[in-house]
Amino acid sequence: DEEIRGMGADNPRVRKLLEEREARRMADQIEAERTFIAPPPDVSWSADERDGRPRVEVPYLIESLCGAKQNVILTAQYKTGKTQFLMASLARALCDGVKFLDRFAVPEDGRVVGHWNCEMDEAELYELYIKPAGFKHPERLHVANLVGYGVNILSENGRAWTVAWLQSRGVQVWTIDSLARLARMAGVDENDNVGMMALFMAVD
Repeated sequence: DEEIRGMGADNPRVRKLLEEREARRMADQIEAERTFIAPPPDVSWSADERDGRPRVEVPYLIESLCGAKQNVILTAQYKTGKTQFLMASLARALCDGVKFLDRFAVPEDGRVVGHWNCEMDEAELYELYIKPAGFKHPERLHVANLVGYGVNILSENGRAWTVAWLQSRGVQVWTIDSLARLARMAGVDENDNVGMMALFMAVD
């Protein structure tokens, strides 16, 4: 330990680590520059300019609970019924255009839900959760069974595949089971705030 603490920048081991960190920093910078998309001019405005525009109602996906453009994370302990809740309550309400939990209004014309199943066997998901839910419009529920596949949405190929899948299915609401598996597929530690922020930005 004393030997390590006494190492200076001229020590080969220290120099190698410093070079690796600098190379990683440069690679991150190059990647950031290469993938940068400049926001359009209309993203910027002053408050008085905004006041002059027609009032726009904020659309809700689920009345008073979830805006149409918001992300929602459902957190609960292991085996407490998250998948059951997601399929029998949330996805069914959105696909069929019926009230969520028999209380909260959703778009009555229904929505196309794209579900990424990253944890469960396909037959188990369908037989135990989707089929018993009794969807009136099962054609609006699209599932990608990704167990065993590493779709990294932080990579160019993974992002392109994801966008193509969502667009080809006409997905309007995207559900993912689970965030932990999505993070693992992207090589992100759930406890890494920087990595998770990058993941959420990729989802957006």
